[in-house]
Amino acid sequence: MVDPPDDIGVMRDEVFGPILPVRPYDSLDDAIDYVNAGERPLGLYVMTMDEAMAEETLRRTSSGGASINACAMQGAIAALGFGGVGQSGVGRHHGVDGFREFSNPRGVFIRGEGDLIDAFYAPYGERQEALIQAVLGGGDGPGVELTG
Repeated sequence: MVDPPDDIGVMRDEVFGPILPVRPYDSLDDAIDYVNAGERPLGLYVMTMDEAMAEETLRRTSSGGASINACAMQGAIAALGFGGVGQSGVGRHHGVDGFREFSNPRGVFIRGEGDLIDAFYAPYGERQEALIQAVLGGGDGPGVELTG
């Protein structure tokens, strides 16, 4: 559909069918303002042979995914994370992004030797003072050996 009115369904709702609304514009700023005035789209398709124009469009807009000089390919590549943003959805599936989205990894910290973690715990004394002086750049702190 070329230049459909904004109040019809194809322009108000996400389209998951063989219909593609195409909006003509007079300037890149007009096109970007139009995209940014509405909900963030699930897919944004930028048709240009000007690489700088494509990069600027992506930088100044937000969408779930995007394709440059193609339609819907961002959803067809299994290794490329696919999903929406805002009302078009949250999260990603496909590829490593999908694995991360649907996994619940647990962060684990294992303390080693020779660290300064004890400096964060009471009782506080000369060692902590020396560490603070070292971090803040004070050269007149007590001469305390931090490793012992």
